[in-house]
Amino acid sequence: MPPPDQPRDSTDPNTLAAQAADEGQSRDARRIAFEGLADLIRDLAMSLSVRLTGRVRDELTDAAAGEVYLRIQHYKPDGSFAAWCHRTLHNWMVDKLRADTRRSEREQAAARLRPEATLADPPAETLSVRDVNILDGCHPGQRLALLCLMGLWREIPKDVWRHWCEAYAPGGEQLPAEFPPVEFEKCSDQQERADILAELLRVRRGTLAVWVHRCAARWREQRGE
Repeated sequence: MPPPDQPRDSTDPNTLAAQAADEGQSRDARRIAFEGLADLIRDLAMSLSVRLTGRVRDELTDAAAGEVYLRIQHYKPDGSFAAWCHRTLHNWMVDKLRADTRRSEREQAAARLRPEATLADPPAETLSVRDVNILDGCHPGQRLALLCLMGLWREIPKDVWRHWCEAYAPGGEQLPAEFPPVEFEKCSDQQERADILAELLRVRRGTLAVWVHRCAARWREQRGE
């Protein structure tokens, strides 16, 4: 007979889910039991993703297991795990897709109504080591856009800047070895600079504005401003 804190040798999803939901089990035992549900959860996630969006979306299927694990304690051992999991994933995906749609609409509206405001006022005039660390955690394209448009890329250590440029490769294509290019530096008009940068980063002009706004907002938040 196995120790009480180890999951029984079972492949039945209802049994595994009951063990994973049992807070009387050790954390390792619950984790091991939950791992046995991974294939079923992924299959359900892929099916729901296709049903709700018309295709398999990695951001949904990859996060599905984690979302189920966060809610596994609500599973009732006398019920069907597959049915419960399907319902749980469906509700989560619907909520996530609605939130994504609302966020996208807000960003598009902000880009239309304030096309220039998002390209102004850098969070800081000089960069500290802490600033560089904060920016290192930002989206690769967002930090490049913000620093280039604010003229702050010169304050980033060359090896760090080179690494950040290499980390951004839309469509698998690397940025030019000299980034930003000479024509960008010589251009004094902010609109033209933004157009050049949008083309180099392969994004729309409105997307660039949103990127700068979001990166600047995160920078200020992390700095406590």
